[in-house]
Amino acid sequence: MRTSGSQGTDFGRVPIADSGVRPALPAGAWQQVAEAGVRYVGSRTLDVGSGNGPEARALRDLGANVVCTDIALPLLKQAATFEGPALARAQASAVALPFADASFDLVTAAQCWWWFDGVAAAREVRRVLRPGGHVAILAHDWLPLDGNVVQATEALILEHNPSWGLAGGNGLHPEWRPDVLSSAFEVRSEFHADVLEPFTHAGWRARIRASAGVGASLDAAGIQAFDGALGSLLIERFPGEPLAVAHRSYGLVARAI
Repeated sequence: MRTSGSQGTDFGRVPIADSGVRPALPAGAWQQVAEAGVRYVGSRTLDVGSGNGPEARALRDLGANVVCTDIALPLLKQAATFEGPALARAQASAVALPFADASFDLVTAAQCWWWFDGVAAAREVRRVLRPGGHVAILAHDWLPLDGNVVQATEALILEHNPSWGLAGGNGLHPEWRPDVLSSAFEVRSEFHADVLEPFTHAGWRARIRASAGVGASLDAAGIQAFDGALGSLLIERFPGEPLAVAHRSYGLVARAI
């Protein structure tokens, strides 16, 4: 099982130039959340672990009234630089939310739940949700398959950062179910879908520089050394562009009872 390896990891350190390169959740993920009974239009929605707000903006575009929270203030400041109506923002941990009981219709957590104490976060999410409200926990993970560019990249990350604990994932997160069931939730849906994401060499290098094992963990010299090694690896072993990088999106939707 993957562990977060969160000690010393700070996404606020990732340069702005690399901070927006993560693939967004496929639009179909939000459709599947809706099919579990979630209504976006007019909802009061809290996006925890929001980073610089890509999924919060998607939710806003679906009609939700969104509040972003993240523990990294630099990322929340970046969220204010994107086009569109401003998103309400608050620096906060997912396990200590500065909001009243029963004050939201929907709480979302995309690409972040593994950084939390899942049981404590589920308890706090349940506190701020009204009865009948929903939590949607989602991920969009690269997949290390035999011989693919992800497997080679993960091996290189471990050479440069042996303490990184997120290698070898399969994009499935069955541990989320007991997290939410530990509080007053009923699971309404779990789903996953596999996609190939296209990346140029430059795009993949930027994506990895923004990752937990590199940009959020290594110092500037370490990032530079890693990036040079990754560039050489791509030229030698994966010269064709665009790269077709396997990803798996996964989601769980639960209703507050």
